[in-house]
Amino acid sequence: PWMNLKAMELMKIADPERVIVIDDTLVGIQAAKAAGCLAIGVSLSGNALGLPAAAVAALSEQERLEKHQDIQRQFKRVGADYVLG
Repeated sequence: PWMNLKAMELMKIADPERVIVIDDTLVGIQAAKAAGCLAIGVSLSGNALGLPAAAVAALSEQERLEKHQDIQRQFKRVGADYVLG
């Protein structure tokens, strides 16, 4: 949570509940929650999905939905408040 807390300090934000952290990693979501922030996970990009953009674009709608749901479960398990696809 230290990076989030340091950013809050630099921006002179005392209340972590006023901060929204958007991340595509489990550890990023965990850090946001540990700092007391609202955490939004991004499921179909970068680290969580682990595929380049062209490979994501090539997924069928069903494959994309299944992958989003799997990542959503993982993010929710570590405390994500919301998960975007």
